[in-house]
Amino acid sequence: MSFVAGSCESGASIEDSIVTLSKKPELAWMAQLRTRNDVEWNAVKAKLENWDDEAGH
Repeated sequence: MSFVAGSCESGASIEDSIVTLSKKPELAWMAQLRTRNDVEWNAVKAKLENWDDEAGH
């Protein structure tokens, strides 16, 4: 998770980050996340807002 969270640009929206990350061959599967209805996007957003890069969580 730290690789993915650390790869998001500061201030970028979750959707923009997913688009950017999914362009990497090893993360192409992330493009499917945008269309899933079983992802709790509010929880994802809250986690990213509180992410501590140094602690890794």
